[in-house]
Amino acid sequence: MTFLKTDRTKQTFEDRLAKKAPGTRELYKIAFKNFEKFCNEQYSRSIDEVITEFTVVDEQAVYDTAQDWIDWNISQNKGASTIRMWFSCINNYLRYKGIKIEAKENIDFPKKKEEEMYPLQLEDIHKIFSIASFDKKCLYLCQISSGMRIAELLQLKKKDLEVKERIIVKIPADYTKSKRGRTTFLSKEAQKMLVPRLKKLTDDDFVFGKNKDTRLKSKSGNEMITLANYLRRIGLDEKYDNGHNKITTHSYRAYFITKVSRHDPNFAKKLAGQKGYLLQYDRMSEEEKLEKYLEVESDLFVFDESKKNAEIRKIATKNNSKISELEEKLEKITHKMDLLTKTTEL
Repeated sequence: MTFLKTDRTKQTFEDRLAKKAPGTRELYKIAFKNFEKFCNEQYSRSIDEVITEFTVVDEQAVYDTAQDWIDWNISQNKGASTIRMWFSCINNYLRYKGIKIEAKENIDFPKKKEEEMYPLQLEDIHKIFSIASFDKKCLYLCQISSGMRIAELLQLKKKDLEVKERIIVKIPADYTKSKRGRTTFLSKEAQKMLVPRLKKLTDDDFVFGKNKDTRLKSKSGNEMITLANYLRRIGLDEKYDNGHNKITTHSYRAYFITKVSRHDPNFAKKLAGQKGYLLQYDRMSEEEKLEKYLEVESDLFVFDESKKNAEIRKIATKNNSKISELEEKLEKITHKMDLLTKTTEL
């Protein structure tokens, strides 16, 4: 018996998953639970018993079982994207166990319905803010002005923020979906609401949520429920055909990306942590990012007073620039006249 051989069990597979992001681990957990339910209902067997059976039956039986599971989920009104994600999780486990399923040619997945996404409007945000608590307004402003995912915001600790001209948010790679750390910023109006809160926290305290509750799924779920309740109260709880709300916490991130993309799509992707064309070669300094952020910041403001002040500053900056140009031209003209006067005297 070779000393290198190790048993590949569900437990050893889950041990490997421990290195994954919390959201990824949660996805695998849900996928396993769903497949377990299918195995119990269809065969009165556990997931381990069914997978053990895969190793002794012919290949077609494995494909037929996988297809039956997918069809069963379709009958349960599960979404096309959800089914694909769950299948990917279970298929990764099967490969770990030495069972290969070539899904592309042998499995029929439901077609994903591409509905036009609802564009969140400033008027919608004002309505939500009219009934939201102060803490939720602060949370939503931070998401609107930074483009962060709700899961990234809920994992933030005080030590991840640096208060300067604008709050600099340095998101660790462990918090992100792509496992790539990045930097973004909070607008002046978000900063105004957040700074008093930060003064009460220690470096290791979560910026949002209770420090004793570190369960990301629970925290994210609570935020979704709270927002859904707000939307119901103000009559903005319209849903897509799949039953999902048209406005979710992700809508704030989409709002940010939309606004910043109108100025610079690549910069929007950089701050939001999306993939973009040659982003790995576009290595802006922190100062350059902030300078560019300040150029688009006013489009991210929610309150009218902030917008007015931003416009006033823009006009003042332009006027000061024009005055400087005029003064420089006047100085050159004066210098030329002095030279002409001296030449005439000679």
